[in-house]
Amino acid sequence: MSRNRREGKKKRRQKRTPSAEYFLIASEGKETEKNYFTHLKNKIVEEKTLSNNKIDLPIFQIEGIGMVGETLINEAEKYFRRTPRQYKYKWLVFDKDDLSPNDFNRLIEMAESRGFRVAWSNECFELWLVLHFEFLNTGVTRDQYFTKLDKHLQDRGSATGYAKNSYEIFDITFELTEVAIKNAENLNKQQGTEGNYTPSSQNPCTRVNLLVKELLQLGS
Repeated sequence: MSRNRREGKKKRRQKRTPSAEYFLIASEGKETEKNYFTHLKNKIVEEKTLSNNKIDLPIFQIEGIGMVGETLINEAEKYFRRTPRQYKYKWLVFDKDDLSPNDFNRLIEMAESRGFRVAWSNECFELWLVLHFEFLNTGVTRDQYFTKLDKHLQDRGSATGYAKNSYEIFDITFELTEVAIKNAENLNKQQGTEGNYTPSSQNPCTRVNLLVKELLQLGS
């Protein structure tokens, strides 16, 4: 092979586009959390396309695993063993729900020790959705979160209210994302000033805002 041909091939290799980054979001819920983040990702991509933004987004993998506790962490780790992809962003989304305080704290520490960031909620993911509409600093039951969401969504024109498999709610909440982030940040600060430092003692509280902010910054 001539020297010129070898140099030509070398230059073409140097111009090759770098490998895309991968963003994994694995949630314990199969519907609400997965649907929410899928919709948010689609909105970010849509706005980026409309604005002709040239910033490259990662390739997203959003999984509703449908498992809880340590099983969720182990199942999420299997994705790394099944694929050659190198994930730059790795998030787990799970709630306290019926976990004991010790188990909840332990699972967050375990996930973080294995390289995940955790978008946890105490009591449940629906707290994050409620924060789009109101600042809530009193712990309530899961059913009360559902009731609140029903009312807020119907007040904004939803015919069905809150339904886990409905995408309509995410069209409504998307426009209020910055409100939810601010409410979550204020709630987190309040929990700290009250001396509640462990996740299980912070009720209500959520770290979903950290994941959402990271997603929004990717598209900016």
